[in-house]
Amino acid sequence: AVQRLKKVLTGKNWQLIQDLKRDMSVASSQQRYEDAAAIRDCIKRIEHLAERQVVCIDDVGRTQLWTAAEERNMLYVIAQTLVDGKLLYQHGYYIDAPTDADREATVQQSILTCWTDGEVPDHVICDPWLYEIVGRVAEGVGLRNDKVSVPRRGKKVELLELARQNARLAIGRIIRDRSV
Repeated sequence: AVQRLKKVLTGKNWQLIQDLKRDMSVASSQQRYEDAAAIRDCIKRIEHLAERQVVCIDDVGRTQLWTAAEERNMLYVIAQTLVDGKLLYQHGYYIDAPTDADREATVQQSILTCWTDGEVPDHVICDPWLYEIVGRVAEGVGLRNDKVSVPRRGKKVELLELARQNARLAIGRIIRDRSV
């Protein structure tokens, strides 16, 4: 069960579906039809979940979106990780009353924290003001500069804007939680 959950969390849904189809076939051949039906339903739920996660980019491998939002003197940096076009997870980092030096240090530390344990992406898409910072950190971990980009138009710009909206929502939640 743990290995199957790990497959879902790492975006390897198709491997899990293949395993479950094999299990369903075995259950059916052993005339355990209720078990086979339960496995079939599980497969449908996983396929539905995978459909809802698809992001409209053609990048294969691990891509990260890096953007930020600033509101009420708070900076929130967000990293969204896509694997084979599926949004798997996001990390957020924030700092109160940032100076320019704080902004850069927060972004650098956020990237390093996110990229620990071999989680360095194959490609990074970021905001223009983050490009130099991300590029320096990427170079330090062996990711070539041509793998860091700032989109000018199209779906990648839209994805960055959606990530930025998530950052704004996160700031709103933090502010709301502090006022309670």
